[in-house]
Amino acid sequence: MPKKKRYLVFVFCGFSLALAAAAGLVHFTWLQKRRVVVPPALVRPVAKGELEILLRRKFARCGHDMEEKKAVTEGNLALIGRFYQGWRIGSADGEWLTLIRSSEGHCPICEREEFIGVLDGKVAIFHGRPERKGPLKEVTAIEVDKLPRQEQADLEKGLVIRTDKEKLQLMEGLAALLDG
Repeated sequence: MPKKKRYLVFVFCGFSLALAAAAGLVHFTWLQKRRVVVPPALVRPVAKGELEILLRRKFARCGHDMEEKKAVTEGNLALIGRFYQGWRIGSADGEWLTLIRSSEGHCPICEREEFIGVLDGKVAIFHGRPERKGPLKEVTAIEVDKLPRQEQADLEKGLVIRTDKEKLQLMEGLAALLDG
């Protein structure tokens, strides 16, 4: 092989090796930033061989928070970063380690449940439950003060809807009360 070709092959291999090393370093740095490192001293012991952490999820669309306690065995403590990628440490006060994760959507309750209530004197449909009100879904043209007193009281408390069919029946029933 001519000397010039050997030189070009050597330069190409050297460049490829340097590029691979740089890519590996960038990937390693990215993984380190995403990893949750949990010092064992910050996690409260629950029972021999187990540790407890508090997971707090925040949902942007409905504004609700959900908390869940998890027991983690000491052997799995090093794996927390893998299990909880995308979570960040919220607080570590010596008794609890709190991991927080934000989500753009609704909480599971607001995602699957809705209720009929009142907004600005009109019948409205909300995500969630009356005791855990989520965001507004829809406002109707039905004015609450034109309905019978019992229906007004029920709407003020909130009527939980279990199915689309039930929602349609309730809305048709309220509209029929206005027509009657």
